[in-house]
Amino acid sequence: VTFLIKHNYVNLLNKIDREKCGILSLNEEHINRFGLPAKKVLDTVRRLEFNLVIDLNYDFNITSTYICYISGANLRICLWNKKRDPFFNFQITTKSDENIESKYRSFLKYLTINVKSDAIESAK
Repeated sequence: VTFLIKHNYVNLLNKIDREKCGILSLNEEHINRFGLPAKKVLDTVRRLEFNLVIDLNYDFNITSTYICYISGANLRICLWNKKRDPFFNFQITTKSDENIESKYRSFLKYLTINVKSDAIESAK
């Protein structure tokens, strides 16, 4: 597991996650004036191998969207947003009247249902 996270949010990950997982932290110097990741960041992401990327941003964020897109992952998942259509191949729609916490719970529930279903199929 590799986390791509804003530098000031790294401490939100617990110590075990920080020790066992890869962390790519971004700060202002990693983003150009157009909101896109700098070449150094893109080169790092392209060198890594991703099977799956999940963008947890609620609103459209060009930086994370582009990084997810260039990751080369076969499956790119996010919460639904019309602007994300060209970049992600799987979007999860939640009720529009839900608060953000409820949207994330729905998102997580859907992802874990699919993981459990895949595990059951693999076991057969």
